[in-house]
Amino acid sequence: MGSEDFSELALCPDGTSIPYHYWFLPSTTAAVWDAAEGASPVQKFAKVPSAHSPHFAPDPAVIGQGIAAMTGAVLAELNQPA
Repeated sequence: MGSEDFSELALCPDGTSIPYHYWFLPSTTAAVWDAAEGASPVQKFAKVPSAHSPHFAPDPAVIGQGIAAMTGAVLAELNQPA
């Protein structure tokens, strides 16, 4: 996956922007990763199905961990003084 347009959501009509966070959660199963062609992680990453692929099948074991990590990050961010 080469790009996302998520950052456009942080742009305001007056030209300012608002803070945002965009997370990538590695979710490829070990079997899919091991079977992917490539000698380096970058090459393998290019061969596994991404979130926009009809073949995307995330490892359910990481979903709960990802939710916990993102929830912790949001709570920490919201607890910052202005």
